[in-house]
Amino acid sequence: MALEYSQHSSSAAARNENVENRIKKRKSEGLELPEQTSSKRIRPDNPQIKSLKTRRARKSVCNALKITRNKVAKSSGYGKPASTTTVPATRKPLHQVPSKINTGRSGPTKPTAAAAPSRRNLSSTVTKSRPAARKAPQMSTSTCSSANTSRYSDEGVSKPKKKTKRAPWDLKGQVQDLKEELTMAKKKENLMEDILSRLQALESEKENITVEKNTLSSDLSRRQQDLSSLQQKLFNFETENRNLKINEEDLMRQNRSLQKSVDELDLEVRQLRREKISADEKINSQSKEIDELKEKILSLEMTAEQKLQVIEKQENEIREQEADRRNLLNIVQELKGNIRVFCRVRPMLSKEVREFGEMQHIDFSGKAGKSVNITNEANKTLPFSFDQVFNPQATQEQVFAEVSQLVQSALDGYNVCIFAYGQTGAGKTYTMEGPEKPDPEHDGIIPRSMNLIFQKCEELKKFGWNYKLAVQHVEIYRETLQDLLDTKSQKLEIKTVTKANKQNRVWVKNLTEHPVTAFGQVRKLLDRANQKRATASTNANERSSRSHSVFILKIEASNDLNGEEIESSLNLIDLAGSERLAETGSSGTRLKEAQKINGSLSELSNVISALANKDSHVPFRNSKLTFLLMDSLGGNSKTLMLVNVNPIKRATGETINTLRFATTVNKCNIGTAQKIVKF
Repeated sequence: MALEYSQHSSSAAARNENVENRIKKRKSEGLELPEQTSSKRIRPDNPQIKSLKTRRARKSVCNALKITRNKVAKSSGYGKPASTTTVPATRKPLHQVPSKINTGRSGPTKPTAAAAPSRRNLSSTVTKSRPAARKAPQMSTSTCSSANTSRYSDEGVSKPKKKTKRAPWDLKGQVQDLKEELTMAKKKENLMEDILSRLQALESEKENITVEKNTLSSDLSRRQQDLSSLQQKLFNFETENRNLKINEEDLMRQNRSLQKSVDELDLEVRQLRREKISADEKINSQSKEIDELKEKILSLEMTAEQKLQVIEKQENEIREQEADRRNLLNIVQELKGNIRVFCRVRPMLSKEVREFGEMQHIDFSGKAGKSVNITNEANKTLPFSFDQVFNPQATQEQVFAEVSQLVQSALDGYNVCIFAYGQTGAGKTYTMEGPEKPDPEHDGIIPRSMNLIFQKCEELKKFGWNYKLAVQHVEIYRETLQDLLDTKSQKLEIKTVTKANKQNRVWVKNLTEHPVTAFGQVRKLLDRANQKRATASTNANERSSRSHSVFILKIEASNDLNGEEIESSLNLIDLAGSERLAETGSSGTRLKEAQKINGSLSELSNVISALANKDSHVPFRNSKLTFLLMDSLGGNSKTLMLVNVNPIKRATGETINTLRFATTVNKCNIGTAQKIVKF
């Protein structure tokens, strides 16, 4: 593009040089124009005047000629003397004062920068050679005289001297003056013809200059457009150049950054190579160690194989010892009696201490952990002895430590039944389930038993035992069975298996069974059952259980090593509280509930008495509670009764009756529990 621009510039310079040469040539020709010596009188029909293009120009020239003739006539004495002429000021060059003769154009066109110098040179030349023509309509006598004076000075013609008026009688002098004036007039006429010729030449030259100016103007416009285009391209190139420089700087920075990264990576590679060399050395040394260790492993594998044989032999011995342990545990339980009785006296509440004072009518001065003494209203002390007695300071953990042996028997294939008995407010529900809000430290027998069973199942896996556990929870409310784990209300009915199966077991029809594999599942089931269980407030207890709750755990187990299969059940029962109607203040629905509770507990007492007396008929079917406990009380179960005692002195009478009933139960011999083995 720079090359194209230089070519355009050189061509324009060449054209300007040609124009200047032509202008100089015309100037030289203008200076050498021949003078008109024709004496022909200039008239309006003169061809030179007709050659003027506009009517106004022709009229102006004619008026100038008339004025000249009138002046000549007046100077010759035929008119008034001519007015005094004034010497005109120096005329401006043609390029400064343009001609005002109308040539038919709209007006002078301002010359371009390229054409201006040529016109200025030409006008200067014409001004030096001839006086400039003036506009005819604006000429006066004085101006014509001035023009004549200027003309005379320019042409070298001496201006006639001012003459004094001749006397009328001096005719010869007057004729001489007229001849001189006539000669002067002819010279002026010749001068005017010369001016017209020069004017025509200037008009022609003006047209040529105008054409040249237009050509140069269009050329200049085109050059300016080219220049603008080139400037725009130059600007674009400069912008692109700046962007390229910026990109170059960015690339340089990136290059420096990458070079720095390359240096760092190079350093890291060298370091890794050194580490690799070190690692190779370590690998070589470790390979030697590995070879040595392989030799040791071979010797250890041989030793381990011998040890495995010993371990297998010992495991067989352990399984045999486990079977012996179960047999011995069963013998111990049989020696202790099939129905064992534990007595627990709950601690007094702070409210009860403020109202009734300290517990003074109950003491544990007898055999440690085996007896309890009660002082009745007649101030007579009555001693009672049981398999285990827990004072008010005993914790839930201590109570469960004695109960856990029976729970272990359930895993060994024996039916186990643990039920809590006692008057209202004695702490039966707390002993069996724990506080209302779950607390691992104060959990009762039911959650602790389930936790222990899951632990033992995990431990017994190494002996080949696999256990399946399922939970049922039923409530006996006013001699009606209710499923505490079922959202639907289905009618429940107690059934016994026919003797054709040789298993006269009790079960509940339509009672839902929920398989469990973790303690968390059992906890959720217990929470659901507690929300559904019937409770109410009485004078004896703020939250009294108005129903019997029976938690049943079904256990099925199989041994992969010896093929043995067993099944058993663990029944954990929270009985409703026995109460005297006068003390509880029950009425209406609460009264009917108390009557049903006392009725079912009375039937339980009758069953225990029949078992103790070895009667031929035991009335298990007289109540739903005794019917459901028939397997537990009928001999094929290991049974434990937890007697809960209320420490309040006001409840002494009911406490003595409860302990007497527990003594009767402790004396019952219901037979030896048999291990249930599936065939």
